[in-house]
Amino acid sequence: MYMADFYRHAAVVLNTSLAEAIPNSILEAMYLERPVVVSNIPGNLAVVENNVNGLVYTSYEHLVDHLVTLLNDRQLAQRLGKSAGTFVSNQFNTISEIASYIQLYNE
Repeated sequence: MYMADFYRHAAVVLNTSLAEAIPNSILEAMYLERPVVVSNIPGNLAVVENNVNGLVYTSYEHLVDHLVTLLNDRQLAQRLGKSAGTFVSNQFNTISEIASYIQLYNE
């Protein structure tokens, strides 16, 4: 079984890291349009905008609230998942990466 299979069966994907660069596991889940809940660390905040393409928590109580909300509100979970998939498709594709490298080289 591949990770994509696990993500497809997940109601919510969590990242509870206290330190991380760009979270590949979260990007993978977002690409597959899964709702994500992440800790409030710079790496997560680089890819997840609260209430736009995922939910960000700042305390464990907040984490539990987000999980309960997503499990009870499937429309919200679907909206966040769709937005997450669009974000990853737009920001982390080959064309965008090439354009970023060209801009970096030009600077």
